[in-house]
Amino acid sequence: MLLIFISITAMPPSGMFISEFLIFKSLFESHHIWLFIFILLLLTMIMWALGKNIFSMLFLPLEEPTGKFVKIHSWESLTQFGLLTTAIYLGLNPPDVFVKLIHDAILLLPK
Repeated sequence: MLLIFISITAMPPSGMFISEFLIFKSLFESHHIWLFIFILLLLTMIMWALGKNIFSMLFLPLEEPTGKFVKIHSWESLTQFGLLTTAIYLGLNPPDVFVKLIHDAILLLPK
């Protein structure tokens, strides 16, 4: 679980750290400071929330089971299914703007 946390959050031992670092470096060098701060703030909040949950699972003692189960209503999962459907649709039918953005990014890669 700890290695998964390190990989997901792109901390320095993981390979994703380099790509994340290069993204932040290019934002800083292109003078997009407000976007840099906004993304850094959101990423910090995500890492804190994920770390809080994972560290509590890893290091806090287990609670005694009460035998009660929480009933989850089907309407509570609609947003998750909506996001999944949107991701699948965009993966199969990407808009021209996304395709052009990917092609332009490929052309900027060093040879």
